[in-house]
Amino acid sequence: MKYAVLALLLTSLPLATAQAQDYGSEIAKAKFLDPQHNGRPATEADTTLLASAGLKRVEKNYLNDCDEPATIHTVPLNLGSGLSDATAVFVSGSSACYGKAGYALSVLDNRGRILWNNAASAVAILPSTRDGVHNLSFYAPDSTRSVWHWNLSRHQYDRLMTVSTRS
Repeated sequence: MKYAVLALLLTSLPLATAQAQDYGSEIAKAKFLDPQHNGRPATEADTTLLASAGLKRVEKNYLNDCDEPATIHTVPLNLGSGLSDATAVFVSGSSACYGKAGYALSVLDNRGRILWNNAASAVAILPSTRDGVHNLSFYAPDSTRSVWHWNLSRHQYDRLMTVSTRS
């Protein structure tokens, strides 16, 4: 029995390595969408969406998680099967608030439900899918990129793996 377990472990290791290389290749070819180049400033029409992202509004200004005045940008996302009209909401913040990423990023569906939320400065829609929904990768200023896949039963993205992007 112990040899069967050992054999299973040894045969699955190359598969995991190959899978990481495949995701690494997808990430290397991916177009990362960021608020400066792909986003548009949030408008009054986005009020419901921004409330879903948990943003606080004081008079005409939005505040980030650290109660700092924030600039909000949105980027439309077509994630595939049933999520063709998702939105990435980028919220600016200081490094004390969001680290080197400089932004909180929420990915929301068309009903305002949060599909993913964390600090990141860009998002890439990968060609690989799960349950018809594209995997995502997020950019933060380090040498790794995480791959997130769709969890249909929880209606959110779960971390699949982290891939090194070092040359």
